[in-house]
Amino acid sequence: NMTRQFYDWPALRELYHQAAIVIVPLFPNPYCAGLTAFLEAAACGKATILTTTPGLAPLLAPDTCHTVPAQSPAALRTAIQSLLDAPARAAQLAAAGHAWLQAEHTPERFLDALLPSLQEPPTTGRSS
Repeated sequence: NMTRQFYDWPALRELYHQAAIVIVPLFPNPYCAGLTAFLEAAACGKATILTTTPGLAPLLAPDTCHTVPAQSPAALRTAIQSLLDAPARAAQLAAAGHAWLQAEHTPERFLDALLPSLQEPPTTGRSS
């Protein structure tokens, strides 16, 4: 079942916790669409099925989620059923996603990635 509406964070967190699995279906795109939903699901300890897109694929660690090709309802249906039928596998993906989030998506890691780009002088912009 699915609804589309705004949820405040406590309500959204409750939906994540109630979900057996989290599904993030995407159209092909060059952006990292879906990453926030995956990180939220991982933070809540949920197994996630994601559509593989050119923008998202490089950001995902192996074995932290189940991926399916874009615009393949049959593959998505098979993935959903396989995780619902194998709760141990779903729990394994959920634990791996949660561990990856805790190890790789910390404020320290964010600053380590951001600071070098801030210390470089801009290559474009206004000249004085």
